[in-house]
Amino acid sequence: METITYKKIAVMAFPLLFSLLMEHALGITDTIFLGHVGKVEIGASALAGVYFLAFLMIAFGFSIGAQIIIARRNGEGRQYRIGSVLVQSCYFMLALAAALFVLSKCLAPTILRSAITSDAIYDATLAYLDWRIYGFFFAFTALMFRAFFVGITKTRILTVNSLIMVLSNVVLNYGLIFGNFGLPKMGIAGAALGTSIAELISLLFFIMYTKKTVNLRKYGFTHAFTFRPRVLRRIMNLSVWTMVQYFLAVSVWFIFFISIEQMGEDALAISNVVRNVASLSYVVIGAFGATVESLVSNQIGAGAGHQIRHTCWKTIKLGYVVLIPLLLLIFLFPETVFALFMKEHSSHLIEAGIAPLYIMASASLLSMLSHTVYNCVSGTGNAKAAFFMEMATLAVYSGYLIWLVNGKASLAMCWTTEYVYYLTMFVLCFGFLQLTKWRGKQV
Repeated sequence: METITYKKIAVMAFPLLFSLLMEHALGITDTIFLGHVGKVEIGASALAGVYFLAFLMIAFGFSIGAQIIIARRNGEGRQYRIGSVLVQSCYFMLALAAALFVLSKCLAPTILRSAITSDAIYDATLAYLDWRIYGFFFAFTALMFRAFFVGITKTRILTVNSLIMVLSNVVLNYGLIFGNFGLPKMGIAGAALGTSIAELISLLFFIMYTKKTVNLRKYGFTHAFTFRPRVLRRIMNLSVWTMVQYFLAVSVWFIFFISIEQMGEDALAISNVVRNVASLSYVVIGAFGATVESLVSNQIGAGAGHQIRHTCWKTIKLGYVVLIPLLLLIFLFPETVFALFMKEHSSHLIEAGIAPLYIMASASLLSMLSHTVYNCVSGTGNAKAAFFMEMATLAVYSGYLIWLVNGKASLAMCWTTEYVYYLTMFVLCFGFLQLTKWRGKQV
């Protein structure tokens, strides 16, 4: 396999980056629109959004395992094995979505009632989730199409798909939240319904594009639709670790927001804005992380495992070229950033949110380093090792968060948990790559 160049990384990463930025606009659209409805709605959307994200990460973890296998088969030149991986994964995703939908309908009110102190936020959170959980079916399945295109290093279509989804979401949210275009005025529930419909549109586009443009015979789709437990079992052997890992990682994020909610509605509203701004930098980090993960798996499949460290460091350097200008804008214009999400009379919230925003932005520099190295480990197929490193990191993070909350720390201090998380993750992953024999892992 030829040496991975900066151009190769950029050609793969930038379309993925743009698609992730577009999809991140789903959350930003909800936050901006709801920020002009009220602080209760913006806080409730944060809690409901993290709740949904925790379950989405189970599906995302599964898709990562499937993506690693798809990329390995692509690198090995055995593309005819890929279609079966995608189809069996979609079957699993639909079953998972159905199970989580039923569980959420039955248990979400009880779980949220025990965790949320404000009656207004509780009611608004449930109103959002009642419609948002329909998105499980569409978002989960769409993740598998993304895994397919990333695994075969054909990421350009992701940009088009995301653009279609975001435009649909903006129109639907504007109509359903405020009652425009002849649609009912649903408030926070309209934001959830609009986003779920936009995800359905995205999935339908993926299906039509794949059917029209992908060489179905080359990738083995012509005989892939029979249920094959053996293929699914192989995917699960790798994915089970990433599923639990991603779920627990976001569950801790949910605990963080529950802890902030105890500090009051203002603190929760501020943290939701910081989370949305932070997600912009995490989108950049995630795009380069997914890129290095796929490239590493392709390299191992092609017998070029000795090039992996060079690929990892090139990806980190290119990632900083994109990330640093974004962070400079946040540091130079924090009031402007907050003003996008807050009403004009929320100046006291904007002032209180600047310190947490600065802390988050600076932590993103460490995040680029740690996440890229972590995705390099994951791309080698050592999902079990990556899982235990994530668990160790979460244990340190949780201990620090509990210490801060019990000590009645300020909101800004609570956001320093980001430093602890990313530093711990980097030390563990770097040590793994330096000290262990990781190249021979079969998937």
